[in-house]
Amino acid sequence: AGIVLENYSATELAPILLYHVIPGVVTRDALDHGAEITTAQDSTISVTWVCTRYFLWWCIHYEPRLNGSVQITQADIPASNGIIHVIDTVLIPQ
Repeated sequence: AGIVLENYSATELAPILLYHVIPGVVTRDALDHGAEITTAQDSTISVTWVCTRYFLWWCIHYEPRLNGSVQITQADIPASNGIIHVIDTVLIPQ
């Protein structure tokens, strides 16, 4: 499973890579539930927050999901030109 880079040309990879870039600085906490974030590829990534831990029947911890299922495994890593969020899956433009 996953994508094999050798199966794609540079022309085919460019939109996939640009789909992973969000202009500006967006921290994990700034990802609002229901938001549609415009990427450098000019498509959108949807944000939902899901409960990942319960105590009895109360949710005690929420985590953001991108496009329904993609998890942010490490957030808010400072970089010279913005912030990096590590995700568990390659996002493919819709």
